[in-house]
Amino acid sequence: MATLKELAEMLPAIEWLWPSWIPKGFVTMLAGRQGQGKSYLALSFARNFLLDVPWPDGFRSGKTEKKVLWLDCESAQALLVQRSQEWKLPLDRIVLPDEPLAPIALEDSGDREKISNIVSRENIPFVVIDSLGGSHGLDVNSNRDMSRVLKPLAALARDKGIALFIVHHVRKRYQWESDLITLDNIMGSLAISQFCRSVIVKETVKGVSRLRVEKINICKAPPPVGVSIKDGNVYFARLEGDIDIPVSPFVSPAAEWLIEELGDSPRKSGEVIKEAATAGISWRQLHKAKQELGIVRIGYTWALPNTVKHFHTDPKNA
Repeated sequence: MATLKELAEMLPAIEWLWPSWIPKGFVTMLAGRQGQGKSYLALSFARNFLLDVPWPDGFRSGKTEKKVLWLDCESAQALLVQRSQEWKLPLDRIVLPDEPLAPIALEDSGDREKISNIVSRENIPFVVIDSLGGSHGLDVNSNRDMSRVLKPLAALARDKGIALFIVHHVRKRYQWESDLITLDNIMGSLAISQFCRSVIVKETVKGVSRLRVEKINICKAPPPVGVSIKDGNVYFARLEGDIDIPVSPFVSPAAEWLIEELGDSPRKSGEVIKEAATAGISWRQLHKAKQELGIVRIGYTWALPNTVKHFHTDPKNA
């Protein structure tokens, strides 16, 4: 019989590659829309670690001679070499698979064993998989298939004490959806985010590009940081004021659209219903959003509950 005491003696205390963002011993996901520079960001994180460059919040890893294992799964090795040379990264400390141009199949136990052996042989603390979609030949929408890929990766991260970092895409954004990226926007099965202890999203809100921790099971989520990719370089900035938008994962996309439409004053319900249909929101979705937000009727208009104090309200319509 084993107890939690024995387990506590077996497992080390949680350590961080980047505090509150990328834990060691777990899988972290970077998710974002296509063409948003996710691979650039992943490589910039490798640079932070390899060269002791400050992380976006100012944290420094400290000087080290340790290495990063990079698994390119999109046949973009030439681009990886070019960017690494431009950034003057230590190429001899960016480790590749023993057959660097061979395809990777993470559903194959043999390929996973090769990765595990490299991590042990080179004493690697940071592994990047770019991207998850190109690392297997299974159905991304199948819980069973994605568990076959992610569960062994989570075990590898735990057993080796490494920060295992995967790059992944989000699904296409519908016209009526918010710019905010939630777990529901991540492409494929829910099993993908289930095995990730930290999920970082790259999103653009109110014209501001930022990194935000959408999910973290280990600590309180840190504040988002601004990010800009220009002329082959990645820049970070602290966000201030109303750019740092509070996120509630419990509000549906239709409800977020309705919040934006109603604003601070009542709107004619007929107009809102027509605009919702134009935005691709069905009457059922709109009705559910009304209930979700507690929309108040004022005559033939709708209003958000936190704005009705500014207007005369008939209690019969509330």
